[in-house]
Amino acid sequence: MRGGSQRQSQHPADDLVGCQCRDRRRPRQQRQRLRQRLHRRVLQALGCRVIDTARTDEAAAAPLHPVLSLQGISKTFGRTKVLDGVDLEVRPGEVHCLLGHNGSGKSTLIKIIGGIHSPDPGGTMTVNGQVCETPVSGRQIHDLGIRFVHQSLGLIPSLTVAEHFAQDQLDGAVGWYYSPARAAVRARAALAAFDVKIDPDLPVEKLPAVDRAIVAIVRAVASLERRPEGLAGSLLVLDEPTSFLPRREVERLFETTQRIARQGAGVILITHDTDEVLSIADRVTVLRDGKVAGVVKRDELDRDRLVQLIVGHQLAAADFQTGPKAFVPHVDVQIENAGLAQRMRFNVGRGEIVGLTGLIGSGYADVVHALFGSRQGSGRLTVGDRTAALESLTPGRAIDLGVAFIPSDRAGAGAAMELTLAENAAVLSLKSLVNPLFFSAGALERAVTPRLKDVSVRPLAPAFEISRLSGGNQQKVVLAKWLAMKPALLLLDEPTQGIDIGAREQIFALLHQLVAGGSSILCASTDHDQLAKICDRVLILNKGHLVAELARPNLSASTIGEAVLSAPATSKPEKPA
Repeated sequence: MRGGSQRQSQHPADDLVGCQCRDRRRPRQQRQRLRQRLHRRVLQALGCRVIDTARTDEAAAAPLHPVLSLQGISKTFGRTKVLDGVDLEVRPGEVHCLLGHNGSGKSTLIKIIGGIHSPDPGGTMTVNGQVCETPVSGRQIHDLGIRFVHQSLGLIPSLTVAEHFAQDQLDGAVGWYYSPARAAVRARAALAAFDVKIDPDLPVEKLPAVDRAIVAIVRAVASLERRPEGLAGSLLVLDEPTSFLPRREVERLFETTQRIARQGAGVILITHDTDEVLSIADRVTVLRDGKVAGVVKRDELDRDRLVQLIVGHQLAAADFQTGPKAFVPHVDVQIENAGLAQRMRFNVGRGEIVGLTGLIGSGYADVVHALFGSRQGSGRLTVGDRTAALESLTPGRAIDLGVAFIPSDRAGAGAAMELTLAENAAVLSLKSLVNPLFFSAGALERAVTPRLKDVSVRPLAPAFEISRLSGGNQQKVVLAKWLAMKPALLLLDEPTQGIDIGAREQIFALLHQLVAGGSSILCASTDHDQLAKICDRVLILNKGHLVAELARPNLSASTIGEAVLSAPATSKPEKPA
């Protein structure tokens, strides 16, 4: 209520926005724009279909100049130049993909746009024709209409969807009164604008991964819509939002992204997946070694050209299979209970790569965690002539058995982000590398440099903190750590998640070298292309049970996908595969 009036509002829009539309001190044009937006939200809240002619006009009348223009952007860390004269232009209404191998400079460029890093002198950053001083402050970024959705999504698991949409009010930035009921109406209306049906009263932690990603994106869009200009001329930066999503859910997310662009916003999508780029990009900028390797328009896009721009040469089609192998028993797994996984038994032969996959929630990832002792389980694991009960298995005991594990969460479980490359690579073998009585960081770095070189870590700087590396190079350091112990069994959980195509090929080659030496690999993944490329066999799980097995020559991404979707809910007989 304003001006001391005690009269209760009768207009339904007042329940949505706290009577702000009656402030006659606002300019007439602004009041009219507010009424249009409020009318739209009321109709959405009532479940009506809105034909958004106002938004269409805004998109059509979007400024002709780019939403974002970067010219001559460079960045140097110490003696390493990670960006060298980069130009980037994002236009209103387009989805602009940013591609490049790990370490190409994508993350640094996005951090410059976000004001986290200051570029070297000489470059310029322009937003909607306005030249910005760098580094840009958080308030400037907000006022300029730039929003970010990072890979981690920035959501608080215990808060509800509605509370995330009302974050401005919760932190006291807007208004002084918070109504959960009104917040739920607003959240439902914002989601309905993109034909998304998500219960706003649900905590985020109870949502599927794809719904969490959509909530993060629509929340950012709702924040942009509160600007007087609406979405027109705004910029949404999506930093690998699909990394943790099954492929069938990516299309749903991209439909939302394209609707945002159609309303006049510019969208930057950072991804490693060339298939995603081919399906959504209007233009693509490829970075390689800190420079722009090329800018490709939609009608010129093809996978081979993108791959060549990313890696700098034509990528040879590597075949990591050498034909039929004589099965030599090496690893025997018998599981009674491990998270969602129930009653199964299978073998992994010496020199064999076996994949585990299924629908999300089928339990395929629980198997590898239980076999390393990082999650509770019951059953037994035999490696060579040594057997351990899963009930008493710990990571330390698993390592004693010759078991290594590369988890999907590199930052949280795979590496110690506050330590250097050398310290991470040597953590399992410090005693053999340095004299414990006379520890020398320099000696340690010299000792592990060959390991890092063997796995092609870039930059080859053992004294760097691993947190400064790209995801692909972090994964190579983790792999170097485990390869040093020459594991009998290597367990993998989504080993190439969020890693560019060049780094993937290098990691696949390292895995091939490992099994050629007699090790066994068990790989849990939903990447069917990857499993078809590197595995000898693939085991399919459904509702916690082992229900199907595929082997060469009947192994392809399509046969794996078909088996996952058509797998029965009853388990196979309990016998070694």
